[in-house]
Amino acid sequence: MINIYKRNIAVSIILSIVTFGIYYIYWKYLLVKNVRAIKGDDSGCVGEVLCFVLLPIYPIYWWFTRGRTVKNEFASHGYSASGNEIAYLLLSIFELEIVCMAIMQHDFNSLVSETDGAQ
Repeated sequence: MINIYKRNIAVSIILSIVTFGIYYIYWKYLLVKNVRAIKGDDSGCVGEVLCFVLLPIYPIYWWFTRGRTVKNEFASHGYSASGNEIAYLLLSIFELEIVCMAIMQHDFNSLVSETDGAQ
C-alpha cells in the first residue's frame, strides 16, 4: 500500500481562503509529498514547494509533468486518475491551480492507503 495524505476537498478550499493562502501552501506541500510517495521517493520536497512560491512559470511545468506522473503511476497500481496532464496544464495557465489541486486530491483520496485516517 502507498502512504498518502487524504484531505476533504471542500474543507481544504475553505481553509485556503480563510487563512489567506497559508493552508493553500500546506495543501500543495502535501500533494507534492503524495506525488513523491506514489513514485516511491521519500526525499524532502521543501525545495519543490519553494519553487512553486518563488518561480512564476514553475507551477505550469509542475502540473503538466506531475499530472502525467500521477496518471501513469495510478495505472501501474491498477487505479485510474480522473485528471490528466493537459487538463492540469490548461487550468494552471489560466491560474486555476486550486481546481488542479482539487482534482488531484480527489484522485489521491480514491487510493487505498496506510494513512486512511490521517487528516
